[in-house]
Amino acid sequence: MRKHFRKDTIRFWKDLGWILLIHIYLFIIPPQTLTAQSVCSQALRKAQSAYENGRLKEVYPNLKSCLLNGFNKNEQVAAYRLLTLTFIYLEESKKAEEAIINLIKIAPEYKINSTEDPSEFIQLFQSFRTIPIFSVGLKLGGNNNIVHVLQNYTTDNPDMANPSFASRLGFQTGITLDIPVDKKLSVVSEFYLSGRNYRYTALLNDFNQLTFTEKQTWIDLPVLAKYRFGEKIIKYYVTGGAAVSFLQKATSLIKTQTIENSSEDISTTSLNLANLRKNIATYAIVGAGVTYNIGKDYVLAEIKYQHALSDINNNADLDVISELPFQYGYVDNNFRMSFFSFSIGYVHPIYKPKKLR
Repeated sequence: MRKHFRKDTIRFWKDLGWILLIHIYLFIIPPQTLTAQSVCSQALRKAQSAYENGRLKEVYPNLKSCLLNGFNKNEQVAAYRLLTLTFIYLEESKKAEEAIINLIKIAPEYKINSTEDPSEFIQLFQSFRTIPIFSVGLKLGGNNNIVHVLQNYTTDNPDMANPSFASRLGFQTGITLDIPVDKKLSVVSEFYLSGRNYRYTALLNDFNQLTFTEKQTWIDLPVLAKYRFGEKIIKYYVTGGAAVSFLQKATSLIKTQTIENSSEDISTTSLNLANLRKNIATYAIVGAGVTYNIGKDYVLAEIKYQHALSDINNNADLDVISELPFQYGYVDNNFRMSFFSFSIGYVHPIYKPKKLR
């Protein structure tokens, strides 16, 4: 009896769960929407049958009421493909062009199928611009700096001070504008706000440890050429070009401590380094990335290396920021800052189908 009771109880709750799910589904998707979808799917089948049986005049009337609202995306593509073929064979060229323009607007990623698409359709499709006029997107990521020392200066014996540079993680975020030249090649202009950091350490007078951390904020303006390859949802690209960067801010965090008693005699201060830095830096860029289509849009992940072509120190006199050499024992070095960066982004292409000349 207990076993039967348990089974009946379990069955009751399962049935109740299914009933609730059905009601929720019907509440979210009203019955009239389901009916409209069913009617339009049937209309597409009737239009396809009329086309296959040579009753071309019946194709458009069957599709007309569902073209703007009623078909899902796949059905819209099939409907406009069918209309294009119909108008081609009816020798109504303007209407055929209007139909294929609508197809491209709905599905710019549409790929010609040489085994299923008639040659007349392929020829018409290829006579239109199917690449975006431009794409705009957002990117964000991090960077890791490489300091190239051209000339190292210290207030102590360099062999004893053992000065060294260490990279620190920075950031970049900005917008990208991609202008296609053809299906493979495009010109890319970008605008970034980026932060780049490094740390300098030295041992002064055998007992005083100096740690000099610099944080810089730049506006970066890269101009790149991008070459894409791959035809599927996942595509790859390589890129290269140059960038000009404009310094917005440079500050230092200076920490000194006595080695003999590391728990005491620690001092920390912050200074503005704008007078020690050049306002403009130039870079050569190489990189690679991967994209993943989400309908018309796509997400990307890329890695780039920006090699510094110019140094950023201003060769200022020691008394410009007198605290640095005379109080902390730091003298600015001649150096450049290259960096690796990794970014992710989201890009939205803008399409405007146009008849090619």
